[in-house]
Amino acid sequence: MEYAYDDWIIYRLAKVLNRPQEEIDLFAKRAMNYKNLFDPETRLMRGKNENETFQSPFNPLKWGDVIFPIHLVMRISSKKLDK
Repeated sequence: MEYAYDDWIIYRLAKVLNRPQEEIDLFAKRAMNYKNLFDPETRLMRGKNENETFQSPFNPLKWGDVIFPIHLVMRISSKKLDK
């Protein structure tokens, strides 16, 4: 999640600085990677294993498990990438 947000910030900065379109497009695409962490079954953002499966067993109430509050995701997803 943090990397996706960072890439979104870089994308916005690249636009303001009139960087090459190829560079802008790269960070715009990378900023959308947050979508890969959404688990439709639990409707939460979750960490994944190296093989791209969601970590299991999963308990959203257990302290220390990888879980992303949806309000953080909404902050990112509400900012549409204007191409």
